[in-house]
Amino acid sequence: MQLSIVSTNDVAVIASTITITELVRNQSEDAIFIISPATNSYVLTNQLGNVYYLPPYYGSHVDETYNPWPKSVFAGETNEWTIRLKISEDVKPGDYQLIGVRSIMAETNHIYVSPGVIRVSGTVSITTERKPVYTLISNSLKVKVVK
Repeated sequence: MQLSIVSTNDVAVIASTITITELVRNQSEDAIFIISPATNSYVLTNQLGNVYYLPPYYGSHVDETYNPWPKSVFAGETNEWTIRLKISEDVKPGDYQLIGVRSIMAETNHIYVSPGVIRVSGTVSITTERKPVYTLISNSLKVKVVK
């Protein structure tokens, strides 16, 4: 499995958003499920040791395809989607590296169901037993943060 992030813009303005495209390539023989991004899924760091977490931004006029359920990537496929990240006013101007850290679940005989409802097509056994979650870390992007 491989996680990559790309952006057409390497400059981010404080108190605004930056849009990245996230690509997940599944080179395994099983489907994987990308868990929805958390507030700590995108990390901005610099050489001074400053660390900022950029939360996904789902404000008005945002990608209408956002879905809180895990995204599936089947064996041999590459899927991509865009995500807007919020640059908070706490971020100081400067040169940074941005990485994505995403959690995935591998296909098994069961799908873990957190509280709520899930629709499944085909024959799948559903359980409340928690299955292993793995972490994918992306390449890093250079980002210049300005006021």
